[in-house]
Amino acid sequence: MSGVVLSGRSGRVLRAVGWALFALYCVAVATIVFAPQHVDDNEAGSRLASLLDAGHAQGWLPGFITYASIEQLSNVIMFAPGGFLLMLLLFCRARPWRRVGVITLGAVTVSAGIELIQTAMPERTGDPIDVLMNGTGAFIGSLTAWGVHGLWMRWAGQDRMHTPDGSNSRSSLPLRILNAPRTRKPLWFKADQNYSRPNLQNPRIRCGFRCVVG
Repeated sequence: MSGVVLSGRSGRVLRAVGWALFALYCVAVATIVFAPQHVDDNEAGSRLASLLDAGHAQGWLPGFITYASIEQLSNVIMFAPGGFLLMLLLFCRARPWRRVGVITLGAVTVSAGIELIQTAMPERTGDPIDVLMNGTGAFIGSLTAWGVHGLWMRWAGQDRMHTPDGSNSRSSLPLRILNAPRTRKPLWFKADQNYSRPNLQNPRIRCGFRCVVG
Protein backbone atom coordinates (compact mmCIF):
# COMPACT_ATOMS: atom_id res chain seq x y z
CA MET A 1 0.00 0.00 0.00
CA SER A 2 1.21 3.45 -0.78
CA GLY A 3 0.91 4.76 2.72
CA VAL A 4 3.04 1.98 4.19
CA VAL A 5 6.81 2.10 3.87
CA LEU A 6 7.00 -0.55 1.16
CA SER A 7 8.11 0.00 -2.39
CA GLY A 8 9.01 -1.93 -5.50
CA ARG A 9 7.35 -5.23 -6.22
CA SER A 10 6.13 -5.75 -2.65
CA GLY A 11 4.51 -2.33 -2.67
CA ARG A 12 2.74 -2.99 -5.96
CA VAL A 13 1.46 -6.35 -4.73
CA LEU A 14 0.12 -4.86 -1.51
CA ARG A 15 -1.53 -2.00 -3.36
CA ALA A 16 -3.21 -4.49 -5.69
CA VAL A 17 -4.41 -6.51 -2.71
CA GLY A 18 -5.67 -3.35 -1.03
CA TRP A 19 -7.66 -2.27 -4.07
CA ALA A 20 -9.07 -5.79 -4.45
CA LEU A 21 -10.25 -5.71 -0.84
CA PHE A 22 -11.78 -2.29 -1.39
CA ALA A 23 -13.62 -3.55 -4.49
CA LEU A 24 -15.05 -6.48 -2.51
CA TYR A 25 -16.03 -4.10 0.24
CA CYS A 26 -17.88 -1.84 -2.23
CA VAL A 27 -19.75 -4.85 -3.64
CA ALA A 28 -20.82 -5.91 -0.14
CA VAL A 29 -22.01 -2.41 0.75
CA ALA A 30 -23.91 -2.07 -2.54
CA THR A 31 -25.61 -5.41 -1.89
CA ILE A 32 -26.81 -4.13 1.47
CA VAL A 33 -27.86 -0.59 0.62
CA PHE A 34 -29.51 -1.37 -2.73
CA ALA A 35 -31.38 -4.49 -1.65
CA PRO A 36 -35.13 -4.30 -2.42
CA GLN A 37 -35.93 -4.61 1.29
CA HIS A 38 -34.17 -3.71 4.51
CA VAL A 39 -31.61 -6.33 5.48
CA ASP A 40 -33.22 -6.58 8.95
CA ASP A 41 -36.73 -7.07 7.56
CA ASN A 42 -36.68 -10.79 8.28
CA GLU A 43 -36.87 -13.31 11.10
CA ALA A 44 -33.52 -12.29 12.53
CA GLY A 45 -34.69 -8.69 12.85
CA SER A 46 -37.85 -9.81 14.61
CA ARG A 47 -35.86 -11.90 17.07
CA LEU A 48 -33.56 -8.98 17.83
CA ALA A 49 -36.54 -6.69 18.46
CA SER A 50 -38.11 -9.29 20.79
CA LEU A 51 -34.82 -9.69 22.67
CA LEU A 52 -34.51 -5.95 23.16
CA ASP A 53 -38.09 -5.66 24.38
CA ALA A 54 -37.55 -8.50 26.86
CA GLY A 55 -34.33 -6.94 28.13
CA HIS A 56 -36.01 -3.58 28.73
CA ALA A 57 -38.99 -5.21 30.44
CA GLN A 58 -36.78 -7.30 32.76
CA GLY A 59 -34.42 -4.42 33.49
CA TRP A 60 -31.12 -6.07 32.52
CA LEU A 61 -30.71 -4.04 29.31
CA PRO A 62 -29.96 -0.29 29.46
CA GLY A 63 -32.61 1.93 28.00
CA PHE A 64 -30.29 3.61 25.50
CA ILE A 65 -29.72 0.29 23.70
CA THR A 66 -32.64 0.28 21.31
CA TYR A 67 -33.29 -1.09 17.87
CA ALA A 68 -32.71 2.38 16.38
CA SER A 69 -29.37 2.82 18.18
CA ILE A 70 -28.17 -0.59 16.96
CA GLU A 71 -29.17 0.35 13.43
CA GLN A 72 -27.23 3.61 13.69
CA LEU A 73 -24.19 1.79 15.05
CA SER A 74 -24.35 -0.62 12.12
CA ASN A 75 -24.22 2.36 9.75
CA VAL A 76 -21.07 3.58 11.50
CA ILE A 77 -19.46 0.14 11.29
CA MET A 78 -20.42 -0.28 7.63
CA PHE A 79 -18.37 2.71 6.43
CA ALA A 80 -15.40 2.30 8.80
CA PRO A 81 -13.55 -0.31 6.66
CA GLY A 82 -13.85 1.93 3.60
CA GLY A 83 -12.30 4.86 5.43
CA PHE A 84 -9.53 2.62 6.73
CA LEU A 85 -8.60 1.26 3.29
CA LEU A 86 -8.81 4.59 1.49
CA MET A 87 -6.59 6.23 4.10
CA LEU A 88 -3.87 3.73 3.19
CA LEU A 89 -4.43 3.73 -0.56
CA LEU A 90 -5.07 7.34 -1.58
CA PHE A 91 -3.30 10.70 -1.45
CA CYS A 92 -0.15 9.27 0.09
CA ARG A 93 1.83 12.48 -0.28
CA ALA A 94 -0.88 14.67 1.24
CA ARG A 95 -0.95 15.53 4.92
CA PRO A 96 -2.83 12.93 6.99
CA TRP A 97 -5.43 15.36 8.34
CA ARG A 98 -6.23 16.41 4.77
CA ARG A 99 -6.72 12.80 3.78
CA VAL A 100 -9.04 12.29 6.73
CA GLY A 101 -11.09 15.33 5.72
CA VAL A 102 -11.33 14.35 2.06
CA ILE A 103 -12.31 10.76 2.89
CA THR A 104 -14.94 11.88 5.40
CA LEU A 105 -16.41 14.40 2.97
CA GLY A 106 -16.44 11.79 0.22
CA ALA A 107 -18.21 9.29 2.48
CA VAL A 108 -20.86 11.86 3.37
CA THR A 109 -21.40 12.62 -0.33
CA VAL A 110 -21.68 8.95 -1.28
CA SER A 111 -24.01 8.28 1.65
CA ALA A 112 -26.25 11.20 0.65
CA GLY A 113 -26.50 9.76 -2.86
CA ILE A 114 -27.38 6.34 -1.45
CA GLU A 115 -30.13 7.81 0.70
CA LEU A 116 -31.59 9.66 -2.29
CA ILE A 117 -31.68 6.44 -4.30
CA GLN A 118 -33.29 4.59 -1.39
CA THR A 119 -35.98 7.26 -1.19
CA ALA A 120 -36.94 6.46 -4.78
CA MET A 121 -37.11 2.72 -4.10
CA PRO A 122 -40.61 1.35 -3.30
CA GLU A 123 -39.81 -0.47 -0.05
CA ARG A 124 -36.82 1.56 1.13
CA THR A 125 -36.64 4.88 2.97
CA GLY A 126 -33.91 7.48 3.22
CA ASP A 127 -32.78 8.89 6.55
CA PRO A 128 -30.48 11.92 7.02
CA ILE A 129 -29.19 10.37 10.25
CA ASP A 130 -27.72 7.54 8.19
CA VAL A 131 -25.62 10.08 6.28
CA LEU A 132 -24.19 11.39 9.53
CA MET A 133 -23.50 7.89 10.84
CA ASN A 134 -21.83 6.79 7.60
CA GLY A 135 -19.60 9.87 7.64
CA THR A 136 -18.71 9.16 11.27
CA GLY A 137 -17.76 5.61 10.37
CA ALA A 138 -15.45 6.74 7.56
CA PHE A 139 -13.91 9.33 9.90
CA ILE A 140 -13.23 6.71 12.58
CA GLY A 141 -11.84 4.28 10.02
CA SER A 142 -9.46 6.82 8.53
CA LEU A 143 -8.26 7.91 11.97
CA THR A 144 -7.65 4.27 12.88
CA ALA A 145 -5.60 3.79 9.71
CA TRP A 146 -3.63 6.94 10.52
CA GLY A 147 -2.77 5.55 13.95
CA VAL A 148 -1.86 2.12 12.62
CA HIS A 149 0.34 3.67 9.94
CA GLY A 150 2.07 5.83 12.55
CA LEU A 151 2.83 2.79 14.69
CA TRP A 152 4.12 0.93 11.64
CA MET A 153 6.39 3.81 10.66
CA ARG A 154 7.75 4.07 14.20
CA TRP A 155 8.45 0.34 14.35
CA ALA A 156 10.05 0.33 10.90
CA GLY A 157 12.19 3.35 11.79
CA GLN A 158 13.47 1.73 14.97
CA ASP A 159 14.21 -1.46 13.07
CA ARG A 160 16.38 0.43 10.56
CA MET A 161 18.36 2.24 13.27
CA HIS A 162 20.61 -0.80 13.77
CA THR A 163 22.83 -2.65 11.35
CA PRO A 164 22.93 -6.48 11.19
CA ASP A 165 25.89 -6.58 13.61
CA GLY A 166 23.89 -4.64 16.19
CA SER A 167 25.80 -1.36 15.89
CA ASN A 168 24.19 2.01 15.28
CA SER A 169 23.86 2.65 11.55
CA ARG A 170 24.85 6.30 11.99
CA SER A 171 28.43 5.26 12.80
CA SER A 172 28.89 4.08 9.23
CA LEU A 173 28.37 7.57 7.82
CA PRO A 174 31.45 9.23 6.28
CA LEU A 175 31.52 12.08 8.78
CA ARG A 176 34.00 11.83 11.62
CA ILE A 177 31.84 14.32 13.49
CA LEU A 178 29.41 11.57 14.47
CA ASN A 179 31.97 9.62 16.50
CA ALA A 180 34.45 12.35 17.38
CA PRO A 181 35.24 13.33 20.99
CA ARG A 182 33.63 16.46 22.35
CA THR A 183 35.99 19.33 21.67
CA ARG A 184 36.03 22.95 20.68
CA LYS A 185 38.57 22.41 17.92
CA PRO A 186 37.39 22.33 14.31
CA LEU A 187 36.69 18.83 13.07
CA TRP A 188 37.32 17.94 9.45
CA PHE A 189 35.79 15.37 7.20
CA LYS A 190 37.65 12.15 6.62
CA ALA A 191 40.58 12.61 4.26
CA ASP A 192 39.66 9.57 2.16
CA GLN A 193 36.29 11.04 1.19
CA ASN A 194 35.68 13.41 -1.69
CA TYR A 195 34.65 16.36 0.43
CA SER A 196 36.07 19.86 0.28
CA ARG A 197 37.49 21.65 3.32
CA PRO A 198 34.73 23.79 4.83
CA ASN A 199 35.17 27.53 4.81
CA LEU A 200 35.46 28.53 8.44
CA GLN A 201 35.23 32.20 7.49
CA ASN A 202 31.56 31.64 6.98
CA PRO A 203 29.89 32.36 10.35
CA ARG A 204 27.09 29.91 9.59
CA ILE A 205 29.56 27.07 9.12
CA ARG A 206 31.41 27.98 12.30
CA CYS A 207 28.13 28.12 14.17
CA GLY A 208 27.17 24.75 12.73
CA PHE A 209 30.43 23.17 13.90
CA ARG A 210 30.06 24.64 17.34
CA CYS A 211 26.52 23.40 17.61
CA VAL A 212 27.55 19.88 16.62
CA VAL A 213 30.57 19.48 18.83
CA GLY A 214 29.60 21.74 21.70
